[in-house]
Amino acid sequence: MPPKKQVSMKKPTEEIDDGTHESNMLAELAANPSTETAVVLAAIGEMSQKMDVRFNSLDATLKANQATLDEHETRLSDVEHASSAHDGRLSAVEQQVKRLEDANKALLEKVIDLEARSRRQNIKIVGLPENVENGRPADFVANLMLALFGRENFSKPVEVDRAHRLGSLGSATATAANKPRS
Repeated sequence: MPPKKQVSMKKPTEEIDDGTHESNMLAELAANPSTETAVVLAAIGEMSQKMDVRFNSLDATLKANQATLDEHETRLSDVEHASSAHDGRLSAVEQQVKRLEDANKALLEKVIDLEARSRRQNIKIVGLPENVENGRPADFVANLMLALFGRENFSKPVEVDRAHRLGSLGSATATAANKPRS
């Protein structure tokens, strides 16, 4: 048997990322072919292919994750922009609601005052039987006032703008607002 050539396996003092050291070792083994060397070269080649597949898979996964991260960053930026726009719109709406509440309060006070003023000359007569006014409630009330208080107590003729009946307080047909009946 011929003596086997020994392959020097020097440990590198520096590793080069681009695979130069591995290429040098493979070139040295290829230059000294033998059965064992061929087996080792085949195993290294197979392992290199497996690692390439794994690295390619990892690279694809990293690229997909980076794309997803970039998409999320874009969406987050859009959400932050929309949020600040909505904050501005919300504060404008809150200011408008405050103005409308103030205006509503002022208008409600005016309505209450006007209703109170319009009721100052109202008379409520209770206890009259139904249909005693014969279809002319304003004339009936004017004549009733003259009869009750006397014509001498009025310097001018009694004017009744409107007269109407309200449902009885205890009746089931009376509405909550006691709408007038004619």
